[in-house]
Amino acid sequence: MGPLNIDSLQALDPVDFEDLVKVLLNRMGFNATTTKASGDGGIDLIAVNEKPIIGGKYIIQCKRYAIGNNVGEAIIRELYGVMHAENANKGILITTSDFSKQAINFSQDKAIELLNGYSLLSLLKQYFEEFSDNASSVELDDDQQQIGDLKNEPDNFRGVLLGSQLDTLKDMIFLENHWMGGSVCYRISDSKKLGSAIIESPRYIFDERGRFYLVNIEFQGQGNYESALSYLYKNYGKPYDFGNFTHSWLGEHLNIHLKYTPEQSDGQVAFIYKPIYDEVNEELQKLDARGFDELRLGFRGIKWGSKLEDLNGLVCNADLSTVTNKTCVKTADKKIFAGAIVFLNYYFFKEQFYAVGIDFQDRNNFETISDYLKRHYGEPYDINSSYDKPHFKWRNNEFEIFVYYIDEDNRGYIGFDYLPIKRESDAEWQNKNVPVQQQTKQCFVASVIYESPVAIEVEALRQWRDNYLSKHLYGRVLIKLYYRIGPAIAAYTKRRRLVKRIFKIIFNYFIYLLRKWRYI
Repeated sequence: MGPLNIDSLQALDPVDFEDLVKVLLNRMGFNATTTKASGDGGIDLIAVNEKPIIGGKYIIQCKRYAIGNNVGEAIIRELYGVMHAENANKGILITTSDFSKQAINFSQDKAIELLNGYSLLSLLKQYFEEFSDNASSVELDDDQQQIGDLKNEPDNFRGVLLGSQLDTLKDMIFLENHWMGGSVCYRISDSKKLGSAIIESPRYIFDERGRFYLVNIEFQGQGNYESALSYLYKNYGKPYDFGNFTHSWLGEHLNIHLKYTPEQSDGQVAFIYKPIYDEVNEELQKLDARGFDELRLGFRGIKWGSKLEDLNGLVCNADLSTVTNKTCVKTADKKIFAGAIVFLNYYFFKEQFYAVGIDFQDRNNFETISDYLKRHYGEPYDINSSYDKPHFKWRNNEFEIFVYYIDEDNRGYIGFDYLPIKRESDAEWQNKNVPVQQQTKQCFVASVIYESPVAIEVEALRQWRDNYLSKHLYGRVLIKLYYRIGPAIAAYTKRRRLVKRIFKIIFNYFIYLLRKWRYI
């Protein structure tokens, strides 16, 4: 077949391409057979796996498409229909190109797997010794000879030399401070195109010593992603990293990265000057240990354990407070954290300051805040990198810090807990000897749905219950009934994701009506 690359795969005859995929599947442990060349009803290959648990029938379609001619949603829908008609465990579509955003969205939450050209290349190298990176007989493209090769490696970006001092560049306009330290700037004269891709104005990043070392370019849409990839491909050769929608060109002094997120329909190109970037990262690692030392002094001027009565400028929310726990805000507080717009609450247990809760919106803010926290407190001890509910946690013997994001709500939360007092608060909350009147403050179902007993929505429902329902006879009867059946409903809901989603839609609308009608 000659050199193994996208071009050589696209040069294959369609039947030869199907045969290559068939051999690959057989080497992966399947018993693959080719259907008839015509009238196959949308099936190119049928693969059967006899292994327990993962065994079953798989339907495969092969599309030998050119780069830029992405597989659309209609073809994935056709595969999905055939898969059900054939009672197959899974449908797989393999192409030498890529997939449209609509196709990717349709395949999510379905037993369909999409393999683009780069994923196919990776599998071929894994299962064909003659194609592996260690095989001496394989001809690799010049730009894939070894790690670090980058064609036409530039020493500048749009005329600005890498490593240049900010004070020597008269056309740079300061925009903001960068989370890694230093400055973010832009130029009025900059073109908002990268090749034919329409982009945001490039951001030039300078370190704290004023040295230029990083460019960030943001764009929107699948079409601009494809145009940016085409431009970089043409100027710097084929990318080294073959991950879906993620491509890297690695040079001696410069790395270029392209990443696109179909779910958010946005992407970014980064030009990274390694000599300075590595220095900046090394300095950040030295700062990690300082984070907890600085936090020990307090949060925004309030020392941990401070008495509420000794502090000025705090207003407590009576509806969100109990006898022992107070929820307050600072009247003169900055509504910014790590560059994101936020809302802050300060928590007191028995009049002592012990926690800060920070609400924010938008996934981009989650990523920026997470990077900021990693910079200040080092690598987290607890990591969940799932797309829909990612979280990170940091902890030492005095503090716990956490940040999480819920994708379906487009909202997130940051918590700073002072553990010596937090443990006392938790113990009281969990104390079984608390009088029934206080135990019934719990909102069982809402706490499960919103994944926290102190979520904003839970507090709103609690406020409606305490300020309205409890003042009427029918309301007190309803509350009494709820506390009999609520725990069982909550346990049932927790185990069933669909029920949880349905309840959440209902609760969200109900809370909207309560606010509209001024009950809360």
